[in-house]
Amino acid sequence: MERTVLCTFDEPLFDAQRKTLRHEIRKRGRKLKELGEALDRYRERPRGKAPSAPGVEKQVKLILNARHIEDLFAAKLSAGRNGLPRLRFRFQNEAWRILRATLLGKTILFTDRDAWSDDEIVLAYRSQYHVKGAFRCMKGPHFLRFGPTFHRTYQKLRVHALYCVLALMIASLLRRKLAHDGISLSVAKIMRLLAAIRELPSSIRDHTDAKAPRRYRSIQAGRHPTRHARLARSRTVPNQLRKPPRIGHTTREWQRAYQEVPFSTFSVGTR
Repeated sequence: MERTVLCTFDEPLFDAQRKTLRHEIRKRGRKLKELGEALDRYRERPRGKAPSAPGVEKQVKLILNARHIEDLFAAKLSAGRNGLPRLRFRFQNEAWRILRATLLGKTILFTDRDAWSDDEIVLAYRSQYHVKGAFRCMKGPHFLRFGPTFHRTYQKLRVHALYCVLALMIASLLRRKLAHDGISLSVAKIMRLLAAIRELPSSIRDHTDAKAPRRYRSIQAGRHPTRHARLARSRTVPNQLRKPPRIGHTTREWQRAYQEVPFSTFSVGTR
């Protein structure tokens, strides 16, 4: 299968990486200088346990244990007076120049979309944060979250995961539709706005006429709080709307993880 290889250069990424590496270069160079000065002081005034070459070499490797740092510093250990190790190091400017010219700010992309242009490939790559942000909603504490899962079997957990992915897909399609209409909102903002539209369905029957059909009506929770609470306590409302959800057959780990999840007094449907 043929692949399209595209090399991109991003100026902000280049500046950020160069700034980070400069900070690390100063930090590692300062530590190497302090180590060399400590060895020189011990050579002039020996106190305590004498440093060994393997120990100093281990410290040098620990200081240079970072990406690109080992290639930018040339450190050398030599035996000095009385066999004590001596540290000499220098910064390699040529390696720093090659690193800036070949790696910093650059990204190599591989794709099998041969029909796409360079701009479309880069745009698709840099739009991955939308997908990551959508799945991050499933880990959030408020909307589209995966837990708590009141299940134990693998089959039911797979069904629960399917419901969560379907809810995420519907919310993403709604966000896409709003974006096409010029309304830019996040999924969390859309869910907060929809949560304000809350209605409690109730059925009313004329008891004087047994053949009279049922009449259905809905009361918004925000507009009629007293009537809403009275209907929640009445017998005409199903138990699942009147009682808070209970933790069923769950393991102790799930109970500890979600013991602080706030449950509402009764559930209401969104229409």
